[in-house]
Amino acid sequence: MLQIDAQSLSNVLPSILNLESHLQQHGSNKQLTMSMLRDFHCRFESILIPDSPLFNSLPAAACLLDPTLAPVMLLPEFGALLNAAKLYILSQDGGPPASTVTEVAEPVEGTRPTAVSRFAFLAARMQNTTATLSMS
Repeated sequence: MLQIDAQSLSNVLPSILNLESHLQQHGSNKQLTMSMLRDFHCRFESILIPDSPLFNSLPAAACLLDPTLAPVMLLPEFGALLNAAKLYILSQDGGPPASTVTEVAEPVEGTRPTAVSRFAFLAARMQNTTATLSMS
Protein backbone atom coordinates (compact mmCIF):
# COMPACT_ATOMS: atom_id res chain seq x y z
CA MET A 1 0.00 0.00 0.00
CA LEU A 2 1.31 3.45 -0.83
CA GLN A 3 2.01 5.84 2.02
CA ILE A 4 -0.50 8.36 0.67
CA ASP A 5 -3.21 5.66 0.68
CA ALA A 6 -2.51 4.86 4.31
CA GLN A 7 -2.61 8.55 5.24
CA SER A 8 -5.92 9.00 3.44
CA LEU A 9 -7.40 5.99 5.19
CA SER A 10 -6.32 7.26 8.61
CA ASN A 11 -8.24 10.50 7.94
CA VAL A 12 -11.57 8.78 7.18
CA LEU A 13 -12.75 8.38 10.78
CA PRO A 14 -11.67 11.87 11.97
CA SER A 15 -13.36 13.42 8.92
CA ILE A 16 -16.62 11.63 9.64
CA LEU A 17 -16.44 12.48 13.35
CA ASN A 18 -15.72 16.11 12.45
CA LEU A 19 -18.92 16.21 10.37
CA GLU A 20 -20.86 14.65 13.25
CA SER A 21 -19.39 17.18 15.70
CA HIS A 22 -20.34 20.02 13.36
CA LEU A 23 -23.93 18.81 13.27
CA GLN A 24 -24.03 18.37 17.06
CA GLN A 25 -22.70 21.89 17.64
CA HIS A 26 -25.09 23.48 15.14
CA GLY A 27 -27.57 25.48 17.20
CA SER A 28 -30.26 26.59 14.77
CA ASN A 29 -33.17 24.54 13.46
CA LYS A 30 -32.98 21.61 15.88
CA GLN A 31 -35.52 19.54 13.93
CA LEU A 32 -33.45 19.68 10.74
CA THR A 33 -30.23 19.01 12.66
CA MET A 34 -31.70 15.95 14.39
CA SER A 35 -32.98 14.62 11.07
CA MET A 36 -29.55 15.09 9.51
CA LEU A 37 -27.86 13.36 12.45
CA ARG A 38 -30.19 10.33 12.14
CA ASP A 39 -29.44 10.11 8.41
CA PHE A 40 -25.72 10.60 9.10
CA HIS A 41 -25.64 7.73 11.64
CA CYS A 42 -27.51 5.46 9.25
CA ARG A 43 -25.15 6.30 6.37
CA PHE A 44 -21.94 5.80 8.36
CA GLU A 45 -23.08 2.92 10.58
CA SER A 46 -20.56 0.58 8.94
CA ILE A 47 -17.69 2.80 10.15
CA LEU A 48 -18.98 4.20 13.46
CA ILE A 49 -20.89 1.34 15.10
CA PRO A 50 -18.85 -1.78 15.91
CA ASP A 51 -22.03 -3.78 16.63
CA SER A 52 -23.28 -3.24 13.08
CA PRO A 53 -23.28 -6.38 10.91
CA LEU A 54 -21.63 -4.31 8.15
CA PHE A 55 -18.93 -2.82 10.41
CA ASN A 56 -15.50 -2.33 8.86
CA SER A 57 -12.80 -1.73 11.47
CA LEU A 58 -10.07 -0.79 8.98
CA PRO A 59 -10.67 3.01 9.16
CA ALA A 60 -10.59 2.92 12.97
CA ALA A 61 -7.39 0.85 12.93
CA ALA A 62 -5.75 3.21 10.43
CA CYS A 63 -6.67 6.18 12.64
CA LEU A 64 -5.26 4.44 15.72
CA LEU A 65 -1.99 3.61 13.96
CA ASP A 66 -1.45 7.22 12.84
CA PRO A 67 0.31 8.84 15.82
CA THR A 68 -0.97 12.30 14.87
CA LEU A 69 -4.62 11.14 14.84
CA ALA A 70 -4.65 8.39 17.49
CA PRO A 71 -5.80 10.76 20.29
CA VAL A 72 -9.19 10.88 18.56
CA MET A 73 -9.65 7.23 19.47
CA LEU A 74 -8.85 7.87 23.13
CA LEU A 75 -12.03 9.82 23.86
CA PRO A 76 -14.20 7.79 26.26
CA GLU A 77 -17.17 7.88 23.88
CA PHE A 78 -15.13 6.02 21.25
CA GLY A 79 -14.12 3.12 23.51
CA ALA A 80 -15.95 0.55 21.37
CA LEU A 81 -14.22 1.84 18.23
CA LEU A 82 -10.86 1.76 19.99
CA ASN A 83 -11.40 -1.84 21.05
CA ALA A 84 -12.51 -2.84 17.53
CA ALA A 85 -9.41 -1.16 16.06
CA LYS A 86 -7.08 -2.96 18.48
CA LEU A 87 -8.72 -6.31 17.77
CA TYR A 88 -8.40 -5.74 14.03
CA ILE A 89 -4.72 -4.84 14.34
CA LEU A 90 -4.01 -7.90 16.46
CA SER A 91 -5.88 -10.16 14.05
CA GLN A 92 -3.76 -8.88 11.14
CA ASP A 93 -0.52 -9.11 13.06
CA GLY A 94 -0.97 -12.62 14.36
CA GLY A 95 -0.18 -11.14 17.79
CA PRO A 96 -1.44 -12.19 21.20
CA PRO A 97 -5.03 -13.36 21.70
CA ALA A 98 -7.74 -10.68 21.92
CA SER A 99 -8.12 -11.31 25.65
CA THR A 100 -4.66 -9.80 26.27
CA VAL A 101 -5.38 -6.44 24.61
CA THR A 102 -3.91 -3.66 26.72
CA GLU A 103 -4.84 -0.02 26.97
CA VAL A 104 -3.32 2.64 24.72
CA ALA A 105 -1.24 5.23 26.57
CA GLU A 106 -2.99 8.54 27.21
CA PRO A 107 -1.56 11.60 25.45
CA VAL A 108 0.26 14.21 27.51
CA GLU A 109 -2.33 16.62 28.89
CA GLY A 110 -2.52 19.93 27.05
CA THR A 111 -0.97 18.60 23.85
CA ARG A 112 -2.83 17.93 20.66
CA PRO A 113 -1.15 16.78 17.46
CA THR A 114 -1.41 19.32 14.66
CA ALA A 115 -3.22 16.82 12.42
CA VAL A 116 -6.27 16.89 14.70
CA SER A 117 -6.33 20.70 14.46
CA ARG A 118 -7.42 20.36 10.82
CA PHE A 119 -10.73 19.02 12.12
CA ALA A 120 -11.96 22.14 13.93
CA PHE A 121 -15.27 20.80 15.24
CA LEU A 122 -13.76 17.48 16.33
CA ALA A 123 -10.84 19.30 18.00
CA ALA A 124 -13.31 21.46 19.95
CA ARG A 125 -15.23 18.32 20.95
CA MET A 126 -12.02 16.69 22.15
CA GLN A 127 -11.06 19.78 24.12
CA ASN A 128 -14.50 19.97 25.76
CA THR A 129 -14.36 16.29 26.68
CA THR A 130 -10.87 16.65 28.13
CA ALA A 131 -11.93 19.70 30.14
CA THR A 132 -15.02 17.90 31.44
CA LEU A 133 -13.00 14.84 32.46
CA SER A 134 -10.35 16.93 34.24
CA MET A 135 -13.05 18.71 36.29
CA SER A 136 -14.55 15.48 37.58
